Amino acid sequence: METLQIEPWIVKYDAEATRKRYSHIEIGYPERCGCELCQNFAATREKVYPEEVRRILAQLGIDYTKEAEVAYTCRIRPEWHSYIGWFHFIGRAEEVRGELQDYVRIGNHFSWCFRNIAENVFSPYPLVEINFTAEVPWVLEAKEPE
Repeated sequence: METLQIEPWIVKYDAEATRKRYSHIEIGYPERCGCELCQNFAATREKVYPEEVRRILAQLGIDYTKEAEVAYTCRIRPEWHSYIGWFHFIGRAEEVRGELQDYVRIGNHFSWCFRNIAENVFSPYPLVEINFTAEVPWVLEAKEPE
């Protein structure tokens, strides 16, 4: 396993094993779901994840277009909506400061945290879950949720 410091965490990861697992996933959760809320997230995906986040996800072996889950939470203000979601990778995370589950903001509209998962779909490998929150603009022609 390789080691990477992602402030405030240190993660040990197996990018090759993670990439191999992601290669068996056809599409991300928003496309699998297909509802308008998920379609909006998928349509804004390139803007949702800051470049730094996409770079780190790639280094960990994660395909950022294949979220394990995405869920709409609420309208923040007109044309802006809150979503949560997560990814998984093979490895372990340790906190350097604070707690694993303390969210860290990256950019203006994205926050994330890491947590180790004991039982997981990648068993027998150790698994880390990246939880994220994102403020996402409404870009569909469909009526915006209130």
